Amino acid sequence: MLKAFKYRIYPNKEQRELLAKTFGSCRFVYNHYLDRKINTYQTEQKSMNYVECANDLKELKTELQWLKEVDAIALQQSIKDLDRAYQNFFQGCGFPRFKSKHDHFHSYRTQMVNNNIKVEKLLKRAQRQLSSKEKCSNNYKKAQLRVAKIHEKIANQRNDFLHKLSTEM
Repeated sequence: MLKAFKYRIYPNKEQRELLAKTFGSCRFVYNHYLDRKINTYQTEQKSMNYVECANDLKELKTELQWLKEVDAIALQQSIKDLDRAYQNFFQGCGFPRFKSKHDHFHSYRTQMVNNNIKVEKLLKRAQRQLSSKEKCSNNYKKAQLRVAKIHEKIANQRNDFLHKLSTEM
C-alpha cells in the first residue's frame, strides 16, 4: 500500500538547485525514453516496455554522470509515468507528449524505502488479532494498545524520514 504526501516547500538556494536538477533529470529521462520508444517502433515495429527502459537507465547513468546526482527512484517513476501514458494511449487517450522546460507545474515522485514493509505486516497482523477479541475485555485493551504503538512507530518513521530529507536538501 502506497501513501502519498503533498508538500508546499520553501527551499533555500542549495535546495532549489537540487530540486531543479531533479526536475530536469526526470524530464530528460521521460523525453529520452519517449524518443527511444518512438524510434524503436518506427525502425523495428517493436515497442520497449518498462523493464527494458529501466535496465537501459543503468547504462544511461554510466554515460551521463549527472543523472547520478538526483534521486534514482524519481527517475524510475518518470519511466513508470511514461509507461502508464503509453498504456493510456492504447486505451484511447492521446499520444504521450514530450515534457517542456517551460511548463510551470514541476513535481516528481519518490518512495520511502525504509523498514516500512515489515512494520506494515506487523500492523496488519495486530489489527487482525484485535478484530477477533471481545470488545471491552482486557485482552481487547492489550491488543488495542499494541495496534496504537505500531501506528505511533509508523508515524515516527515517516516523520524521521521527512526530517532527514528536508535537512539533506
